[in-house]
Amino acid sequence: MINYDGHALILAVIEDFHANGKAVYKHQIQKVLYLLSIQGEVNVPFDFVLYRRGPYSFEVDAEIEQMLSYAAITRAASGAYGTTFIPGRNAAFVHEHARAFTPAEQHAIHRICQFAAEQTPLELDRVSAAGWLRAREQLRDDQGIASRLRSLKSHVSNDEANTAAQSLARLLPA
Repeated sequence: MINYDGHALILAVIEDFHANGKAVYKHQIQKVLYLLSIQGEVNVPFDFVLYRRGPYSFEVDAEIEQMLSYAAITRAASGAYGTTFIPGRNAAFVHEHARAFTPAEQHAIHRICQFAAEQTPLELDRVSAAGWLRAREQLRDDQGIASRLRSLKSHVSNDEANTAAQSLARLLPA
């Protein structure tokens, strides 16, 4: 069974990056979807776990593979961070079968995509992990988030952890 609403959300992320002339990698799709899930303005029908590089959904990976199988999306090229994706020849099929996003949902998707496109992969990892700490461990202040982030990821410096917590606070005010 095809999860059209989930596919539409993945496709919306890919289309947003593509429309703005940006390459989108699987890593960014994962992190954008997680940040959208904790933002609360868009229903994200995927479960996430805290993994090596931050929040990760095995379901998203499976859905991307399914979308590739019926050409809703296509692999575009291999770049600095892996394979990029673009809308495929059957992207319209997803739009026909999924519910349409509201203007507020479209705005939320665009805002998170724009933020993600401006981050390096490591910065995006740290911000999404900070988001996990806020959402799952109920940490609210930047210092608490930064401290916990450093305890989880020993390779993250104090400055990097503080920057991640502050970036999260700007992106998703509590």
